Formats: sequence, structure tokens, C-alpha cells
Amino acid sequence: MMKHKYKIILLGLLMILLLSACQKQTDPKAAAESYVDTYIYGKDNAKFNDFFEDKTSDIKKESKSAFVKELSAALELDHTYDANLSRIYESLNKKLQDETKFKAETIENKEGKAQVDLMITGLTEWQTGDFEKEVIKDLTAQKVKITHKTTDKELSNIAKNSSLRVINKKVNEVKANKKAQKITMLLVQDPEFKEKWIVQNEDEFLKELSAKFGLN
Repeated sequence: MMKHKYKIILLGLLMILLLSACQKQTDPKAAAESYVDTYIYGKDNAKFNDFFEDKTSDIKKESKSAFVKELSAALELDHTYDANLSRIYESLNKKLQDETKFKAETIENKEGKAQVDLMITGLTEWQTGDFEKEVIKDLTAQKVKITHKTTDKELSNIAKNSSLRVINKKVNEVKANKKAQKITMLLVQDPEFKEKWIVQNEDEFLKELSAKFGLN
């Protein structure tokens, strides 16, 4: 009878140990690297769900869609220009892959909280300069002829196509920054999925992270 009791107690302790092992907090440095790979580089990172509870089905697709939507609204373009904007996105994404880099370092990790510092060598800003002047310069270079017979619709299309050429040129010209910039990622334990993390103030962090990589 006593032996049977000890077996039950030992079995219970074993179960507790197994559950604890299953819910052990994942490495914050690896979590930060996975986060950047997924959200910035658009990689199909299978490990992302090991560190964070999945909130999006296709981050890369959503990032591209948001880029196209925002640039389309800024230039007042309709859906017929989506393919052009998608190509610009792909060019910018290739620049990210080829020119940028980052390094993660865990500064603190205790009691369900972690701080990871990221040193980022991002792209130079591409949305700078006097855009209107650059469009006029492009139109001059293209020798676009505008007469009194040119309709408003034709003028609009000329301006939009010129704007796309200027943006495409800017994206192709961006280089990596000479100096790395630091950003701090604060993580807290997910209350529901104990082994996973939640990024504190995630919207603000993601905005700052994107800016450090030169995407704003």
C-alpha cells in the first residue's frame, strides 16, 4: 500500500516536471531574431510560432499589401497601378536582403521579462528630397510634350507615371547606412502560452523597427 502511494507521488512529481519543461520560456535573443526575420525580411519563418502566438496567417503578403495600399493612396493611384507598386516593393525588399543586417543581444532575462538590444544597419531614407522638383526633372528628361490639347486625364496619367519612375529610381539608389542604430525590444511572458513572449508596446516598436531599417 505504501509502495503504491510513493509511486503515485513520484508520478505526480514527474508530471509537474514535464509540464514545467514544456512551458520553459524560449530564448529571448532567438525570439527577437525570428521577429525581425519575419516582420522585416518577410521570411517564411517556421520557428516564429515557437516564440510568439501567431496573429497573422501571411505576414509577407500583408506587408506587401500595406505598402501598395499606402503608396497608392499617397500618389492617388487606382488598382491598375498595383503591379507597378508591387515591383517597387520587391525591389525595396531585395535591397533589404542585400544591404541591411542586424545583431541581437540579450541584456536581461528574468522572471518572465526580457530586454533584447538590436543593432541595426538599415537603409538610407528613400522618401526624402523635393519630390515635386524631381518629378519635373523626370518629365524634362523624358521630353514629355504637354500642349493645350492635353486633357486632364492625360496630364494625370503623365504625372502618375513620372511619380512611379522617380520612386523606382530612389529605391534603386538606396544604400546601407554607414552607422548601426540601436533599438530596444522589451518582452514579457505570454500569460496564456507561458513558453512564448509578447512584445511590449508592439505597434510603436514595429514602427520604430521599420524606421531603423529605412522602411518609413
